Amino acid sequence: MNERILDLAEQAGSTHKLKLGVYQFYKPELKQFAESIVQDCLSMIESEAQQYSQPTWAFRLVGNIKDRFGIE
Repeated sequence: MNERILDLAEQAGSTHKLKLGVYQFYKPELKQFAESIVQDCLSMIESEAQQYSQPTWAFRLVGNIKDRFGIE
């Protein structure tokens, strides 16, 4: 699995079952994990938009994604 995803899972408070090779989430941790993935993606979009001077479409896209996933 991607190292960034593993980092976000741990930051969200997941429990890693080493012998089973799985991550366990309770509902609050799962919510935090999902939101952190979406936020990470949104940050990438915003960064790219600023780099290429195309903020209008990117910020509209970011707003649409936030609305879809219910992220402030």
